[in-house]
Amino acid sequence: EVIAPQETFSQATQALNEGDADKAITTYNDLIEGDWHSPELYYNLGVAYQRQGKPNEALLQLFRAWLLQPFSEASRANFLSLAQDANLSSQTLKRLESQVSATAWRPPLTIGGLIAFWVGLFACIAFRLPVFRGLGVALVAIGLLLTGAAYYFHRQVPSAQAAWVVAEEAVPLRASHGKGAPRISSLSPLTEVELTARHDEWDYVKSASGSSGWVDSTVLAKITPWHS
Repeated sequence: EVIAPQETFSQATQALNEGDADKAITTYNDLIEGDWHSPELYYNLGVAYQRQGKPNEALLQLFRAWLLQPFSEASRANFLSLAQDANLSSQTLKRLESQVSATAWRPPLTIGGLIAFWVGLFACIAFRLPVFRGLGVALVAIGLLLTGAAYYFHRQVPSAQAAWVVAEEAVPLRASHGKGAPRISSLSPLTEVELTARHDEWDYVKSASGSSGWVDSTVLAKITPWHS
């Protein structure tokens, strides 16, 4: 029997309300694996991980909820409250807020820029009156500015392969896949990395600092699973 995602979500939420965080987490993650995403799901999953004593997993879920509702003050407050408890640096918080802002503003800037550009181009071609052509040139210029701003924000949006280290302690970065491989260095909890390759249960990652190597995939989680 196939159960509708909304019904499954209700069952998971009921388990969470009854204190069964393990069941709630399993059910919420089943929904995510089935490509069902919502701010409410990630918020509830964050609460469940908090109750399990996994603050880094919880923080990621609240960040996901905020990304899906970038203009929501409630989502922002929920994330920042937990982030303060996790003692995130001001630099990290600034970077994460920039990612959310970029996620929020990229779509309207892109759409607005394309509309302004093409309307302006049409005005330049279709009308002979200087006033309309002048307006067309202005709209083309505005369109180019808006699309340029959209591209700037695009570069700050987390990519489909961006992930966090969600372990509660530093994890080893190894020269090859396998626990017996030489250790290059370590990655701190909540470090953001790019996933570039996979072998069995190991991911090859690159960090912003330039470090690269193999990490146990169980300690990594994609920031935006809805882009997988």
